[in-house]
Amino acid sequence: MTIAKNAARKGLTLIELLVTAVAAVVVVLGVVSVIAYSHQGYNRLFKRTTLGVVPDAYQARLWFDTIVRRATVQRLDVGSPRNNGYDELYVYYYYVDPLTPDSMLAQIVPNKYARFWVSGDNLLLSRGDIQRWTIELDDFPEFAGDPFTIVLAKDVDVGSTPGIFTPQGNAVRIVLTLDNETDAAAGVSKIQTLRMTVTSTALRHNN
Repeated sequence: MTIAKNAARKGLTLIELLVTAVAAVVVVLGVVSVIAYSHQGYNRLFKRTTLGVVPDAYQARLWFDTIVRRATVQRLDVGSPRNNGYDELYVYYYYVDPLTPDSMLAQIVPNKYARFWVSGDNLLLSRGDIQRWTIELDDFPEFAGDPFTIVLAKDVDVGSTPGIFTPQGNAVRIVLTLDNETDAAAGVSKIQTLRMTVTSTALRHNN
């Protein structure tokens, strides 16, 4: 009597297992490559938008708008005898105690100043006290003590515009070009660099 062999074979052959394993490895490597590339792209975009030109441009515009809007319309100085009149802005504003009587407000003169100025490729902001205020344009106000200075923006391209600050009546316009792309540091990708121009006009509100 002949015993029939089981025609239904169970399990996989070694060749089938190898083919399946290779296919799985290819899929995993593809997914890992996509994730790694996406992560690198995210890091480049994050650096581009949170370091360097972009945040500097927003910071410079914010400080410029905030301070100029507080400034007096009586006087401003674009440039001065101290810096050959180029890429420099002086505005003057008040610090008034909230308890000051209304009858004394008309007698108050600006007692604070802010200076936006360029040194090298940095845009700086200096703030300090006015020791002697004058409205005459041929007589520069006297300042008291040393100013407090911060860097608002780096990589300023001074040669891109004839002047950064332009008075327009009671308003002041700033045209600021920042560029860390033209002379990018070694090893820095073009994707991580940028050249941009920010323009803002702020109106002086105080009398």
